[in-house]
Parts: sequence; structure tokens; C-alpha cells
Amino acid sequence: MKKIGGNIGAIVQIKQTQRNFLGETINEFKDLKTIKGFLDYITGESGTGTFNAKIEDSTHIFLCDYEELSEENNVRFLIDGKHYEVKMTDVPMGINHHMEIYLRYVGE
Repeated sequence: MKKIGGNIGAIVQIKQTQRNFLGETINEFKDLKTIKGFLDYITGESGTGTFNAKIEDSTHIFLCDYEELSEENNVRFLIDGKHYEVKMTDVPMGINHHMEIYLRYVGE
């Protein structure tokens, strides 16, 4: 199957939790890999239908070739210096051709 490619690189970062000398939890994000895809803005609002709450909370969607993201809940994306929380990943029809990754913009 032909790959879909992309025009933007997203750095996939994984959250690692550590404790400091006071016993406080410190979250750090480490770069895992870079994937190419397409980033698009979505509104996340729907006045006429009922949708999954994770999709409703999303601000952007990232379309890319299929990639293994084993720890979806501990992953964020860094795109053009902006951080995006991964809300949900969808592999349409389960054919592992491409992914739709729903993101929420969280800041720079």
C-alpha cells in the first residue's frame, strides 16, 4: 500500500515520572520518535449529534501513516514548538494503513 506521507514532523514524546529528594512527583517528557503527517484544526463542537467526549475535547487532528503508539495515555506531540495532548488514536477499519490522532492543544 502506498504511504500517505505528510508535510509536517511531529515529535512524539513519552511522559516519565520520577521523584525528587522531597518525594514529590516530577513529570518529564522524553523524545521517542518523529513521524510525518498532516495537522488540521477541528472545532470539536457539535450541536446536532452525540460524539465521544474525547473527540469533543480535541482541537486538532493529525493524520499520518500507521505507527505503533503503545503508551497512548503517556504520550504528547510537539509540533512547531507547540505541545498537544493525545486524546484518542483511531486506525480506520483496522487495516494499519494510516492513523487519525485526535489532539488537544495545551500550549508552548
